[in-house]
Amino acid sequence: MFCIVMTITAAWPIGNAAHIVGLIVGCLAGLAIERPRLRKLSAAGLSFLLISVVASCTYMPWSGIWRARSELRQFTTWQRQAEAGDVRAQAMYGSVLVRWPKERQRGIEWLRRAAQAGDPIGMNGVAWWLATAPEAALRNGVEAVQWAEKQYRVDPTAEAGDTLAAALAEADRWNEAVAIQERAVRDLPLDKSAYAQDFRNRLDLYRRQEKWRERP
Repeated sequence: MFCIVMTITAAWPIGNAAHIVGLIVGCLAGLAIERPRLRKLSAAGLSFLLISVVASCTYMPWSGIWRARSELRQFTTWQRQAEAGDVRAQAMYGSVLVRWPKERQRGIEWLRRAAQAGDPIGMNGVAWWLATAPEAALRNGVEAVQWAEKQYRVDPTAEAGDTLAAALAEADRWNEAVAIQERAVRDLPLDKSAYAQDFRNRLDLYRRQEKWRERP
């Protein structure tokens, strides 16, 4: 109980699960030795714990570390495929890089390369970051509009409209930005309602002739 309280209060992180499993193993081992009639039951319990330990070492989707390792493997796969010329991988690799301030310019270049090859994720991504990057040196409203319009003509979804509106705002084309964003708010599917507030917030900005910026 002391260890559990220390962990909950963040005073000292302790591997309580390991301690609890150790207690259970000890109890089951004791029953197997001292109570022959319960030996089969104890053996079954110990076997279950052994299988659980092996499984948790190889598959732990509830673990932050396990998820981080999976994401890192995916990232390195995209990097390898992007460098080999895979267009979709270039778009996905660039989409990750732009989230890191020090790698943002390189990420935009990968997105631009995918966009030039006709990839929709690349076109949407490069348009968005050219319009909303926190660094002024990376923004280019004219190019952002070009890519966003091209993507919107191919796939006029609410998300593509949201990107086009941001690009139009960056280019100071306020009336068009408001009109497109109003349409994006109206056409946003119900299964993507989590984005509705962001869409409305951007619409309010454009009505005040203010531009959207991603966080640094």
